[in-house]
Amino acid sequence: MLWLALRGTRSKNGRSGSRDDWHTRRHLARFIVMAFYTGSRKKDILNACFERTSDYGYVDLERGLWVRKAPSKRATKKKQPTIPLPAPLLAHLRRWHSNGQRFAVEFNGKPIDRIDNAFRQLVKDCGLSSDVVPHTFRHTAITWGMQRGMDPWDASGYFGLSMQTLLEVYGHHHPDHLRDAAEKMGKARK
Repeated sequence: MLWLALRGTRSKNGRSGSRDDWHTRRHLARFIVMAFYTGSRKKDILNACFERTSDYGYVDLERGLWVRKAPSKRATKKKQPTIPLPAPLLAHLRRWHSNGQRFAVEFNGKPIDRIDNAFRQLVKDCGLSSDVVPHTFRHTAITWGMQRGMDPWDASGYFGLSMQTLLEVYGHHHPDHLRDAAEKMGKARK
């Protein structure tokens, strides 16, 4: 998906078969990169801004932090913790900003409110099931975090979900899942 989003082209003069190298899906590629590295919700990613404003989350490129919740937004049960950015993602964000972007994900220099239509078309072009939605990347990122042995307490804070949800839904992906039980079953009885 990422490769096709990065390399996507458009028809030249509306004629099919005649393509140019204008990247119409680059915003989707940037969305996917942000989602994989942070496990953030779609709206948080689309609201990530490189400038401090009251209506958008702030990506602090100097300190390497992402303040996901906009100052003007009321807190909800959907947690939006401020998180440190992984080094590879921070490098991408700095490059995008140096190329003139104001938002992490934008199209023609403007922020994007919705990516649903473009995303559905990308999924279709990749030959994937319509079950693949932007939120799928959140599940993938959390699963990868657990598979990499991320401390559950840190994962809960980083991804913005309760410890109970993390352990119930993703806990079995952790390499240490049931390790203690197996070790205890392997000990001789007294």
